[in-house]
Amino acid sequence: MESHKVELLAPAGNYDSFIGAVNAGADAIYVGGEKFSARAFADNFDSTTLCECIKYAHLFGRKVYLTLNTLIKESEFSEIYEYVVPFYNAGLDGVIIQDLGVLKFLREHFPHMELHASTQMAVTGTEFVSLCKELGISRVVPARELSLQELKAIRDAGIEVECFIHGAMCYCYSGMCLMSSILGGRSGNRGKCAQPCRLPYHVTADNMTKKDSYTLSLKDMCTIEHIPALIEAGMDSFKIEGRMKRSEYAAGVTALYRKYIDLFLENPDVNFQISEEDKHVLESLYMRSELHDGYLYKHNGKEMLTKDAPSYSGLEEKILGDIRQKYLGYTQKIRVSLYGFFEVSQESVLTLCTESGISVTVNGPVVDSAQKAPATEEAVLKQLSKFGNTHFTLEFAEVHMEGSAFIPNGVLNALRRKAQEQLEHAIIHSYFPELALRHVAEEAPMLGHEVDRSNNLYHRNKTGLTLLLKTREQYETVLAHSILKEAEILYLEEEALEAYLVQNKAVPQDIKIVYAMPYVLRNKDLNKTELYLNKLLNDGIHGVLVRNVEELALARKIQCRRSFAIYTDASVYCWNREAKAQISKFAEHITLPFELNAKELRGLRGENTEQVIYGYIPLMVSANCIYKTNAACRLSHKDGVHRAYLKDRYDKVFTALTNCKYCYNIIYNSVPLSLHKKYSHTMSGFYRLQFSLEDAENTRDILDYYKKWMKGVACEFPIKEYTTAHENRQVE
Repeated sequence: MESHKVELLAPAGNYDSFIGAVNAGADAIYVGGEKFSARAFADNFDSTTLCECIKYAHLFGRKVYLTLNTLIKESEFSEIYEYVVPFYNAGLDGVIIQDLGVLKFLREHFPHMELHASTQMAVTGTEFVSLCKELGISRVVPARELSLQELKAIRDAGIEVECFIHGAMCYCYSGMCLMSSILGGRSGNRGKCAQPCRLPYHVTADNMTKKDSYTLSLKDMCTIEHIPALIEAGMDSFKIEGRMKRSEYAAGVTALYRKYIDLFLENPDVNFQISEEDKHVLESLYMRSELHDGYLYKHNGKEMLTKDAPSYSGLEEKILGDIRQKYLGYTQKIRVSLYGFFEVSQESVLTLCTESGISVTVNGPVVDSAQKAPATEEAVLKQLSKFGNTHFTLEFAEVHMEGSAFIPNGVLNALRRKAQEQLEHAIIHSYFPELALRHVAEEAPMLGHEVDRSNNLYHRNKTGLTLLLKTREQYETVLAHSILKEAEILYLEEEALEAYLVQNKAVPQDIKIVYAMPYVLRNKDLNKTELYLNKLLNDGIHGVLVRNVEELALARKIQCRRSFAIYTDASVYCWNREAKAQISKFAEHITLPFELNAKELRGLRGENTEQVIYGYIPLMVSANCIYKTNAACRLSHKDGVHRAYLKDRYDKVFTALTNCKYCYNIIYNSVPLSLHKKYSHTMSGFYRLQFSLEDAENTRDILDYYKKWMKGVACEFPIKEYTTAHENRQVE
């Protein structure tokens, strides 16, 4: 089987890293600008430098992608257009995006530029591919938790796949982590994660106590030995993580992956092996403890975790010195030949030609006759040869002169610069002919925020109470409580929903029953989930609450065949009105995010929105399992739902709840969110009480309190310690 060409995509956190990555053989480089980057603490690029880098990369046939992969507040949204315009005009090849509002905006105002779904979108399966064309996405960067088989399935579904092959790994599905944000105010969704996952925790599970361990800290990924399998699986782009790491890392890792990609492509039938020397180099370049091949062939396991404190390994000066000498501190030059023709009374002519045969010819002013000393070929040649600090170096030059000519140096300099500019243009367009299609408006567009309600199937009240229930115990407690009469919607996770179905649907008919889908949906579960959804719809449920883009796409597909309502949870992020407009095309209700404060939410709140005012916030959703890595897999025990407990250095205890059916963990905050002092039930939009860890008694106490709260009756909140999260503070 013939192997296809794969793009090697390198990180660059600054100019030196960028040049090093190009010199080391990267086919493309991804960078962050001064705003909206998920690596806010990298040096990143100012506008002028990044435009220069785009030009430099294009002259050597390399691409540049901009990371605009954070969630954007409404107050910041007006900055996006002017921020992107210079990069777009410079030929930026693509933008990597998390925010659905940003995606909508860029598609409308920057045509002919690729838009890539960031790993921050937590793409986990093939259903999302069906939405990509509608959203304007040409490439996805799937979740790092996916297996090689799952990555191949996404590629086979008909979209480009950019997969991580090397670098740091997060414990949580990227984009679904709120731990740093809720605990310390620094959000991973804003590129400012404080990495609480790299700290030690005291773990307890089923009367089994572990010593303090780094149970949330994964080893760094290294897949260089799997290059043949990844190429044969059809991956379009191999992505190296590390925009915050040293220039030597970017160049050194890129060079080694370049070496072995080329070796395999040149000789795919030869036994593929990585030398021990090259393995040692990779282990020495800014890696945490040991290396691991990640999730390519394993769903989870304790062997993925760091054993000791996850500090970076020492760097060998000899290795760093070799890398600096080979790849850093210089820019490449394009060798050109120069031909000049100067005849009195005729236009001056200059031709520049590259080794590959690309040439341009430019005309200058008519050559005057010399009144005194005529110009010599040697003097003209010397002036024309001054390429200086350009991207060209002169290999051959020839000048022909006719008559006694006078040619000022300024004319020669202008002629050379004109030829250089046209040659740069010709070289770039030989690699990227599509750039000729680009046209950009001169002024920033007015932001329109009309919400498309054409797909909204059901009437919405202006305000109302909703309840989300996880367990049978919670469902039975609500069923027996008078607050049920006040509820508009019951969101039921699977266990609670089965209780509803078994008990003859013992809920008043005017209350909408909505299935709350799992937090993660992988390909192995797609078919059974689709069958289950259709069964529920046949049983008369009103709709589904989707928690990720994969479920949104699946629900949309089923909705094409039958009518039901789609609701989005807080994990389908709506941070700005453009995102609200985009999501409203698909969803009946939008749950507002946990990371915006009261003032920021005020501009988004409306009759089709909902806010969680009570509940334990899910801080992490992970493919790895706290229970399994500290005890044993419990899939065959009881109902597949188990608890482990993490105690941090401040003696705060976080509950990790397994979902064995879908094989993921949720780590909840140590205390619940409650906005009983901050939120009014008369505000526009719905408000939700969300139950997860509570037993029957806790559930009843909360229901009792909020029943009185709704009536304006003052009483003591039943939980001593709670949080208002970001209600009064801005997230960084």
